[in-house]
Amino acid sequence: MLSKQNFAELRREYDAWGNLVKESYWGVDRKLTLNDDGYAYMRCKYDYHGNRTNESYYGLDDQPILSKYGCAEFRWKRDQCGRVKMESYYDVDGQRTLHANGYAETQCEYDAYGNIIKQLYYGVDGQLKPNIFGFAQMQCEYNTRGYLLKVVVYGVDGKPCLCTGGFAKKTWTYDIKGKLIRIDFYDAEGKTVQMKP
Repeated sequence: MLSKQNFAELRREYDAWGNLVKESYWGVDRKLTLNDDGYAYMRCKYDYHGNRTNESYYGLDDQPILSKYGCAEFRWKRDQCGRVKMESYYDVDGQRTLHANGYAETQCEYDAYGNIIKQLYYGVDGQLKPNIFGFAQMQCEYNTRGYLLKVVVYGVDGKPCLCTGGFAKKTWTYDIKGKLIRIDFYDAEGKTVQMKP
């Protein structure tokens, strides 16, 4: 019987530290098959602390293959706390390429509590590039409880811009018990916008 991802058997291999290093997909005929993400198996690499730094995809011929996300390899760089500070994408030749979401690299900044406060998106040329949601930068603010208060998205020029959702800023309001009581949306000029249901 095939799973929803189009394979009958999943096999996993681990290193001496318990990290997943290979995951492969097999059909009812006990032969390698492509899953719904477009590859037959993936390999993973880790840093000294056990954080995943690389994930690459292969076809039935044991050669690199593009997944449905448009890349054959993910690479991560992390900060001293193990948080991802950069994620980038590569094609079958090891060259930078665009992820299906429209960018070749994304970088993150965090606050002292590990919340993402800024995220930027770049093209293959290393320049800021809008993602498929229409923005090149995103900034977030949180309250002392760690609840998200505000998200603002920006274009490559650093100015607020409308995302494909129809707003440039989104805010959240909570009561004293921390329950969400209100969400507001604003355009690039800071004016309230009415969202479609």
